[in-house]
Amino acid sequence: MAKFEGPYEVVDKCGSDRYVIITPGRRKAARKVHANNMKLFHHRQTVMTVRGEVNSAQEEDNFIPTVPRINNSSIIHNLDPVLQHLCSKEREDVKTLLVRFPEILQDVPQQCVVASHNVVLLDGVSPIKQALYRMSPCKREILRKEVQFLIDNGLAEHSSSE
Repeated sequence: MAKFEGPYEVVDKCGSDRYVIITPGRRKAARKVHANNMKLFHHRQTVMTVRGEVNSAQEEDNFIPTVPRINNSSIIHNLDPVLQHLCSKEREDVKTLLVRFPEILQDVPQQCVVASHNVVLLDGVSPIKQALYRMSPCKREILRKEVQFLIDNGLAEHSSSE
């Protein structure tokens, strides 16, 4: 896992490609760094936020992302605050649609039965085999939970293919 640190202050140049930087909060107060390991720091506005929890307020390494789940049932049971921006006729239309088509707003998604497809392999062509992509333990655990959710709800199944 790549870990980016900084910004740090450059205090001295030692030769053509080495610099001394101040590293507060680390074991060594200052250290020598090659120019290849440095990058100019730019302040940026936050474009995207990720929902999650931090185990300790000061340790960002313990960040645990949370995967949002569809929670339509709680919204449907309390529609008035969600629909307050609509006029009364539009609110009734939305409520009528929700009563008429309850299957499209369930908390657990369902398989599409409108279309299906088959994958036809060419004769003499073997499947491509490759190693799994490397993944952090945190992401691997999230992926394991997502796959288990899909299997438990009938959206995926175990495969016996090569």
